[in-house]
Amino acid sequence: MGDTFSPDYYAYMLRLWRGEANAFWRASLEDPHTGERRHFTSPQCAFAFIEAQLNQPSGDENSGALFSKMEDLP
Repeated sequence: MGDTFSPDYYAYMLRLWRGEANAFWRASLEDPHTGERRHFTSPQCAFAFIEAQLNQPSGDENSGALFSKMEDLP
């Protein structure tokens, strides 16, 4: 595939965890090609990030920038 951005292919490793019983679930997505990891305060925020990437117009390489602040939501 190379290092070229393709709006038609995304790969992530999804991790879900919670520290204590009855604690809120947390999530992270890691790009296996770049090693970039994004942390989210809930699985729903991670899924919203993925959905936003899928809904970006073709050729928009900065789709992740839309959710850079989402990681800080409670």
